[in-house]
Amino acid sequence: MPKLFPRRFPASLNFSPDVLKRLKPQEGLPFIADKGYDAVDIIESLLDRGFEPAIRIKETMRMSIRHPLRKLSNENWKRYGKMRYRVEQLFGSIKQKIGSSFKLLREDLARKASIACAILWNFWVLATYLFLLFLSGIL
Repeated sequence: MPKLFPRRFPASLNFSPDVLKRLKPQEGLPFIADKGYDAVDIIESLLDRGFEPAIRIKETMRMSIRHPLRKLSNENWKRYGKMRYRVEQLFGSIKQKIGSSFKLLREDLARKASIACAILWNFWVLATYLFLLFLSGIL
């Protein structure tokens, strides 16, 4: 009996399955990603964890999407894909204001530094908002 889908669509990046195991199961939450995560094994592990995979699938005029999991992921991408760009714009703004990287090797220190930067970003947005209110005469 021939296999319907002989290729497993291996990931084009070195993505460790251990990273997905660290994610807490989330029912119905979309996992939005780009074409680098286009692999059936990644989509399967996301579904096992309860996520809705919304991964942009590699598709050309000659090669259509045949695997049902990849079709599901592409349909979700059409529904949730716009949110990815909002998140990227937010992080791009944060990188412009604070800097693009942290030179920290320990994971706990990197987490603390990123939380501190997020708090500083919120203070900057609040100060800008209050300043604009002050200029408009509301405050």
